[in-house]
Amino acid sequence: MWRGIYLRGNPFLTLLSWIMIMCTFLLCVVNIFLQRTVPRNVQNRQRNGHNRNEEDQNDQENENIENRLIEVQQQRLLNRQHHLPVVMANQNEPTHDEDNPENINLDDNLQLCIICIENVRNFAVFPCGHLHFCRLCVENLFRSRTNVKCPVCNIHIEDYRRIYV
Repeated sequence: MWRGIYLRGNPFLTLLSWIMIMCTFLLCVVNIFLQRTVPRNVQNRQRNGHNRNEEDQNDQENENIENRLIEVQQQRLLNRQHHLPVVMANQNEPTHDEDNPENINLDDNLQLCIICIENVRNFAVFPCGHLHFCRLCVENLFRSRTNVKCPVCNIHIEDYRRIYV
């Protein structure tokens, strides 16, 4: 039965021919494997490169969002830090009742309290420094609640002072 495999009756040549056949078979299998896997690897590399580009874009977008958030927070801080003008009152001038709007010339009602819209705004709340309230309204705010917040910026109010402008 195995006699047909022998080449010229020499077992060494038969073994050598089997090795060559097996090598050829293995080379064919490896070639087929490489033909199937190399395009997949190339596609994966292209996908990975595409994913890297998307990741870079996402990182850039996140950085832009973070920068914008920082800008907004800085702008809010600047808006909270209103600088009040320092005006020295002249001691020799006669004083008049500034709570009465009839005694004050108003420029298009811009000087009126934002709560009652009747009295002159001459009290500021701290720490935000908003100068939008009359004496009656700011005192009512503090009397009515324990945790008082500024109606303008919603920050906790610690104190209020009369401002002479």
